[in-house]
Amino acid sequence: MINISKIHEQSNCVYNFNEIQQSIYKVSNQINHLLIDQELIVLCVVKGGIVLTGQILPLLKMPIILDYVHLSRYGEKVVGSHNFKSIFFPSISLEGKNILLIDDILDEGLTLKAIYDQCFKRGAKNISSLVLVDKPKNRHVNGVQSANFSALTYEGDDFLYGYGMDIQLYLRNVNGIFEIAPNLIS
Repeated sequence: MINISKIHEQSNCVYNFNEIQQSIYKVSNQINHLLIDQELIVLCVVKGGIVLTGQILPLLKMPIILDYVHLSRYGEKVVGSHNFKSIFFPSISLEGKNILLIDDILDEGLTLKAIYDQCFKRGAKNISSLVLVDKPKNRHVNGVQSANFSALTYEGDDFLYGYGMDIQLYLRNVNGIFEIAPNLIS
């Protein structure tokens, strides 16, 4: 068990609230420009994508149906496994629809790849993805190689938390994005 307070006290803020807000506004303009003529089903990848989804929805100008998908590799562990813990897909039909997936982070790409596969299996016409943080350094060969839209890019390989991302289920509510020094987690 790690000491959450100690982790937060010794972590480094890599993106503050204002930087995150500016990047969300900028990426919403990109989405509006490129997808304005599409009716979208927005699928929030919970739990991590909730904060970003809540912030970006009011900025999008196209017709939207909102739903969610739940697919997790982490749970209470700090480092993810390649096994998915739980899964929920919406009951609405995805047949012939344009999908926008919204998630907190694109790290190895395995979670988004699994969701892409399920959406296409369910007949989705097009799938775009938006992540708050793109973390390309650890990209897994068999995962999604990049998101269509990313608000921020993190070039390091430290574990990140805050603004929807958690550490052992805590600190999703922190108003910034923080990196944890490797010696603080196991």
